[in-house]
Amino acid sequence: MKKLAVLGCGAQSQIFCLNAPKHLGNDYFVTSVCAKNHEHAVELANRVGGRAA
Repeated sequence: MKKLAVLGCGAQSQIFCLNAPKHLGNDYFVTSVCAKNHEHAVELANRVGGRAA
């Protein structure tokens, strides 16, 4: 299993995080999401099953 960390919670990051398992397969997992606004990071991390930073 390969781990991914995402920087930012903008529109492109959200699209990537939500579609990564479908396009990359089950070998990839979003482990953490980092953003300036912690609430946005928590919201996206909860949607993809990762942690917020």
